[in-house]
Amino acid sequence: MVRGSTATNDSRGVRPAPPRPRAGPTTDPRPGNSRAPGVVQRYIAKDDHPKIVYMPDTVDTTGEFQTSLRNLMGDHAVRKLTWGEFREIVWPGTLTVDRDNLPAWAAANLGRGLNQSDHQPVPMVDAVPAPDVLEVRRQFDDDMTVYHYAIGGNIAYGLPNSQSHLLKPYDMREAGDPLAHVLHTPSACVIQALDDFNVNVPGTHDHSTAAWHTYCRDHIPQIDYRTDSHYIRLYVGELHYRLKNNQVINWNNVNWNTLGGDGNYLVSTYPNGAPVGNVTGHMVGVVIHGGAVQTIHDRQNLTAPRLAGGNVFVRYIFKM
Repeated sequence: MVRGSTATNDSRGVRPAPPRPRAGPTTDPRPGNSRAPGVVQRYIAKDDHPKIVYMPDTVDTTGEFQTSLRNLMGDHAVRKLTWGEFREIVWPGTLTVDRDNLPAWAAANLGRGLNQSDHQPVPMVDAVPAPDVLEVRRQFDDDMTVYHYAIGGNIAYGLPNSQSHLLKPYDMREAGDPLAHVLHTPSACVIQALDDFNVNVPGTHDHSTAAWHTYCRDHIPQIDYRTDSHYIRLYVGELHYRLKNNQVINWNNVNWNTLGGDGNYLVSTYPNGAPVGNVTGHMVGVVIHGGAVQTIHDRQNLTAPRLAGGNVFVRYIFKM
């Protein structure tokens, strides 16, 4: 379990570290989008500077946020910008002549014997369609998702393979007290799920819950798996799993094929309904086969018995 406004747990299988996030697709399903924005997103920068991360200047990027961002997105430097500054990076020099108002300007300024210095300014208009500006502004203000823009391509409007997920800002924090020497339940659900999937502690052939607890407790810096930001260190930073979902949704509405199809997942659940306020989640392991749930690993039996009631919700989902 994890503590937090929406505490949840993630996980990843023992695999090589994932490559750095790549630019999104160069095609856009929406008609009329043919410009090249020249950046890779509100958070991740240009292909020629792939390790720069653009963020709103109002975001606090210190402490656990910095750690979680690094674990989820790789090693990136942060550059804070205002919306205006970021917009100029996406669409530099986008003003063009306002042809609708040009005839009226010409009639008032040309052929009247005026010096050029006496002409009114030529009417200009923003060349970027307003819906595009609104969409990019929405992405810039989104504090839970990283949107990748392709150099020389189009802005990726919410395509799953053009996004990377972040933790909810409130969930990126430390626990109030050190991880105890003695293994505690129910917070051990985070590492019990690893035990259930036979994921060995690095450098050993031991996948027991006790071995994982010792590994986390003695790790430098310590991995406090009771908190969201720290099990991110474990699941993503150590085991290289990928965060596939960070939205609160009903268990019955999870589309496993969209998340990655068949395989093993670590899922932060809320057995008693959608989380409100400071709620603790419960981590379970899920095996998907044929696009459907085949097996649920729930050592503490908190979530599995309640699935039939239709009131189980999930937030963070990691694919191993």
